[in-house]
Amino acid sequence: MIYLISTYVFSSVILSLVGLLLLVEAKIVKKGNCEIVVNDDESKSINTAVGSTLLSALMENDIFIPSACGGGGTCGTCKCRVDQG
Repeated sequence: MIYLISTYVFSSVILSLVGLLLLVEAKIVKKGNCEIVVNDDESKSINTAVGSTLLSALMENDIFIPSACGGGGTCGTCKCRVDQG
């Protein structure tokens, strides 16, 4: 009987924490698309999903920036300037 109660309490705590995390994520994390303007040229603007990396968004649109680590952020080869956002 004690095993059943402890299993129920443990499962309830875990499910409560998961629900809390999902609620916080829904309130905090931005969703949708963002616009990337390259070299102040509005005709070359890129729309990409929020949460993707800048390097991968540029690569998907045939704008290649040298990166030795493949976008892992460990080598410091790829450099760009973000003016806004």
